[in-house]
Amino acid sequence: MLSDIIDEASGLVEPFLQNASLRFERPPKLSDVYVRGDRRRIVQVLLNLRTNAAKYNRTGSLVSLTITAKNDAALIEVVDDGPGIAVVNVDRLFTPFDRLSGQKVKGIEGTGLGLALSKQLVESMGGQIGFRNRAEPDTGAVFWCTLKREPEPVEATGSP
Repeated sequence: MLSDIIDEASGLVEPFLQNASLRFERPPKLSDVYVRGDRRRIVQVLLNLRTNAAKYNRTGSLVSLTITAKNDAALIEVVDDGPGIAVVNVDRLFTPFDRLSGQKVKGIEGTGLGLALSKQLVESMGGQIGFRNRAEPDTGAVFWCTLKREPEPVEATGSP
């Protein structure tokens, strides 16, 4: 169930959000949303997206996560109220080792692999991942991913 995966990832990312003095808003539990994918990979993607929001949201106060269940997919959005991303940098977001301006900001650690890895993981599970700035200029970023829905839980089979 997707809400259980979100709970697991939330417990792991909470210290990052607290250290950045960010409030986290999570979606209400959706008891009937099951997705196709590897639990550990989904947790990793959610961690990458939310820790990025905690690292780069230097001017805002909020990171939120929403889930929209559609017929064949679940849309997960991680939204922050920071400065957003300059349009000239958007095409580079999912490029390995490219930290955009993050390498110039004191105190932001990382290798520049989080988003590239997240893209690879989501696509390997049959989903999509992307980005858009919020509607108003300088009001934050929205990273989103879709995962295919399943009508009921599916037990893992085979070897890992």
